[in-house]
Amino acid sequence: AGQQAIDPVGRLRDLKRHTGAFRRVDEAVEPGRIGTFLHRLKAMDVVSLTPFLLMLLDRKGQDEQLIVPSLEALESFLVRRMICGLDTRGYNYLFVELLAHVSGAVDDVMVAHAVGEFLTRSDAENSRWPSDEEFTQAWLSQPLYKRLTRPRLRMLLLAFEQEFHPAHAETVVISDKDLQIEHILPQSWEAHWPLPDGVESAAAAHNRGALLHTIGNLTLVTKKLNPSMSNAPWIASSTSGASKRAALNDHSVLRLNHLLVEGNPDSWNEKRIVDRSNLLAK
Repeated sequence: AGQQAIDPVGRLRDLKRHTGAFRRVDEAVEPGRIGTFLHRLKAMDVVSLTPFLLMLLDRKGQDEQLIVPSLEALESFLVRRMICGLDTRGYNYLFVELLAHVSGAVDDVMVAHAVGEFLTRSDAENSRWPSDEEFTQAWLSQPLYKRLTRPRLRMLLLAFEQEFHPAHAETVVISDKDLQIEHILPQSWEAHWPLPDGVESAAAAHNRGALLHTIGNLTLVTKKLNPSMSNAPWIASSTSGASKRAALNDHSVLRLNHLLVEGNPDSWNEKRIVDRSNLLAK
């Protein structure tokens, strides 16, 4: 008594209206920038953002591409926090608050402004947007292979592949399910990747271990190519006819790997790893 009556027909009508948008978010297979965002969000597994996305995708009578700036801001916020290892436990509350914050915006341009203002206003640990400096430091130093799930790490590397692919080149569709993460300097490096001569072995091995799982030492290869590369050296030696550089050059269609081979023809070492991490950070 005294409570507002529930309209079951209206509730069902609302549920039906949102089913199309929910399917888009859940399946994340459509082309274009919106589809790319949804695919990356699925890899990051941030389901607490779904109600906000349903609202955004349900805005009728507007050019849907106008929501792209809002999605790009959210993507940057989530990826930066993921790389910096910041807590996600407050996201449920945070994105409900975001939904309320943008509810009064009358068009998608105002929504994008409201999203950016909301995401950058807080200094709280569970909701702040990491700075360029904090992000870069984590990017260069953190063992992301150990810290991130495989879908999240594949998502990052595929984002670089998309960025590096020339706009006028042919489009080659490769499912991320067909790709595996490969260490360029292998995890078991002792056999074919000896430490440089004239260095203190314990310190050099420690430095190599610190860089082994960082982003600069990681790439993507197909499931078939990965076993054939294994612990092969970067370039062929007198004791090994196979080489990782030749395998990437001859068999990989990814621009990510072509740039890797072109930029490092003769060697792959700790300096190359740091240089590549810096390149990808930029």
